[in-house]
Amino acid sequence: PYIDSSDCLGTYESKELSTLTGVPQGSVLGPILFLLFVNDIPTAVNMGNLCLFADDTSFSISNGNRERLETDIFIQSSYLLQWLEKNQLHVNVKKTKLVEFYLRSSRTDANFSDIVIGDFRLSPSPSADFLGLVIDCNLSFHNHIDKVIKKLSSSLFILRRLATFSSKDVLLTAYYGCF
Repeated sequence: PYIDSSDCLGTYESKELSTLTGVPQGSVLGPILFLLFVNDIPTAVNMGNLCLFADDTSFSISNGNRERLETDIFIQSSYLLQWLEKNQLHVNVKKTKLVEFYLRSSRTDANFSDIVIGDFRLSPSPSADFLGLVIDCNLSFHNHIDKVIKKLSSSLFILRRLATFSSKDVLLTAYYGCF
């Protein structure tokens, strides 16, 4: 049934709030409205490869000249930050990473310096989470495998403990909750 803003569902009641920026969360149209909202973000970044998936945005830039690469990263990051500011969106600093990918044989001792744009500081990181996959600078899967093993281990522990006193339905619910 339809629930208007003054109704409650069971014992849960929410207050009506106006959305001044962004799109309303929890609505059926929310994901579509968000895609329309960020539809022009590719115009903000004019070099490299831009990847948009739901509310995750990534871009990669390749250049054989290290100084030019750092300049390109600075320029593209500036463009992207300007677009976000213009659209009243903010960067999630905890999720924003700068990773230099290289083959082990081509690794140099020189590291990227921090990229500072206004109040925003982008520091080099050895790895990044990309759509649930941990990618490290060597493009190996060791960090990702460690993350998956840790999650599986804790999930298996929970399921084994529950199995001693729970029904199959409870175990299935817990299983789906773990993954």
